[in-house]
Amino acid sequence: MAHFSDSARLATAIFWPTPTSTHIDALHTSLHGLSQAEADRRLAAVGENRVEASQSRSLLHKIGQRVMNPLVAMLVVAAAVSGLSGDVGSFVIIVAVVTLSLALDIVQEHRAEQTNRFR
Repeated sequence: MAHFSDSARLATAIFWPTPTSTHIDALHTSLHGLSQAEADRRLAAVGENRVEASQSRSLLHKIGQRVMNPLVAMLVVAAAVSGLSGDVGSFVIIVAVVTLSLALDIVQEHRAEQTNRFR
């Protein structure tokens, strides 16, 4: 479940009941979007809508950040308890799930960084 701040809840409570025409007027647009002239004017005034690339972190930093996630940390502890108690089957399964999860998460982040870098 997502946790929203009080200001986000207030903004949502104000946004949705407001008529669409009020939002369109406030944004100086229409149901069909911006005219080319208005788009050009806004582009000149504000600039391109770009996301600044963030610094790429090391692989160890990415793994460490994910292992500090409470759910992953609990699974690592559960794997350690299983391994120490001799339950090899549970140990192998938990380690495999955590390893696959971390690998997929890091690969997805790497691909997202690469995509953003080439924009």
